[in-house]
Amino acid sequence: MPVPVPLFPPHFNARTPTPTKGRNRRSVTVPPTAMPLVKLFFTVMSQQGVKYWEVEEATSVQRATMKAWRKKNQPGISTLTAAFNYLGWDLVPTPRLEALTPQLAADLVAIARRAELDIPSVWNEALNTAIEQRLVSMSIAERRTIIEAHSERQTTRPSLKRACQPKLTLN
Repeated sequence: MPVPVPLFPPHFNARTPTPTKGRNRRSVTVPPTAMPLVKLFFTVMSQQGVKYWEVEEATSVQRATMKAWRKKNQPGISTLTAAFNYLGWDLVPTPRLEALTPQLAADLVAIARRAELDIPSVWNEALNTAIEQRLVSMSIAERRTIIEAHSERQTTRPSLKRACQPKLTLN
């Protein structure tokens, strides 16, 4: 009986190749030991799918600086504000309950309990209501100017993969 000839060379691998996933698509992780604002910043970055280089390019806050916030350094208010603004967030200082008059503090707590919100959410809603009332009292020309300025700021930013970017329209 003749010796069978191998159909494939010995170095040939008959396994089907596994598809490659391409570039590493890890999202930004949230450091557990960082200060709360830094944790919030990295959480928002991760949710929006924004990378360090995108923030660096738009705000001039260096990538190494942002990475140092994770363990070594605490950010300055100007760099943190610039980074949050790029993500579409504002840093608004609000007083603690202890700093308010007792009557105002009691009213805020009552609103928070009635609406089942926390105090920062009540402040946020109060600011949104004030802004809406200001917009309602403006003329159409003033509103159009504000909306055009907002749209211009949005178009000058590099494109983001954001799921929910607010769109302003005139009614």
